Amino acid sequence: MLFSRNGARPLCFVVILMTAAAVQVGLSESRIRYTNVAGARYLFLSDVADFYSLTYETGSDWAKLSSRWSQLKFRAKRRKAQINGVAVHLALAPAKWKNNILLSRADFLYTLDPLLRPSFQAQKSVKHIVLDPGHGGKDKGTSGKHLIEKELVLDIAELAKNRLQRKGYEVQLTRKTDKKVRLKKRSKLSRRYDADLFISIHANNAANEGVSGIETFILPPSNTPSTHNYDKLRNDYPAHDFNRSNACVAYSLQQHLIEATGADDRGVKRANFSVLRHAVSPAALVEVGFLSNPQEEQQLRRKSYRKKLANGIVQGVRRYHERISRKN
Repeated sequence: MLFSRNGARPLCFVVILMTAAAVQVGLSESRIRYTNVAGARYLFLSDVADFYSLTYETGSDWAKLSSRWSQLKFRAKRRKAQINGVAVHLALAPAKWKNNILLSRADFLYTLDPLLRPSFQAQKSVKHIVLDPGHGGKDKGTSGKHLIEKELVLDIAELAKNRLQRKGYEVQLTRKTDKKVRLKKRSKLSRRYDADLFISIHANNAANEGVSGIETFILPPSNTPSTHNYDKLRNDYPAHDFNRSNACVAYSLQQHLIEATGADDRGVKRANFSVLRHAVSPAALVEVGFLSNPQEEQQLRRKSYRKKLANGIVQGVRRYHERISRKN
């Protein structure tokens, strides 16, 4: 079993497993205590720090795990964490229990461990990549005063494709022209191309013109909520086989998109999008900016900025590839 149970007096001996399918990724004699909070299982972050050999610091409502290479910051009752400077939205907010800061079991398995031990997963290489420019044809997507989403994202996808091909990857687009492609067909094309990685590219819109920045979405693991609500994803999908890889892909993309552009970091998030739900490989959906924000739309109009976005995608792919290929 994954965690032994001792009621409200938490104590467990951990055998870390990769997914709900019980794929083993590593063994440890570390003791990670847990308790149940509001019906969910939470682990003691101090014990999690010991498991990864990280220094643990805590305050009244926060905890920091750090080493020479890593710094992770968590705050009780806030779903937004910081992992090496990148915003990562957790499935559940960390909890506080008897002066201890706790992390949900779901976030340990499907957020933290994949980022700290990316090589502990089934996928070890990336060769075939499918880029998915959103919308097309009659489906224009969102728009600003000057830009239409379907045109913008196709241009970014083409730029990224050319750069990835120069790096030796085999790349296909779900659409090469201004035509509508049904959502499920995008996933079917990914299967036809034998994709190792699927990246959908979109632009954003908000009622508040001041909202700006880049965010990257992945599918919520089963029985965990999307970032913008607390409705749990009840169904299991084949795409859930890639939960760990999805976390690592999204983190790598978000990290390098922000580095390449200097845009506001809106973080790695989770959403039950169709193209993610029906993915046949590790998959992420990138929102490259807000066309509703006049300043950000002006940036997105510049070819030089779109090239930065494409380079961010390319560097994110390469970094993900490096992370999963690393020897254990």
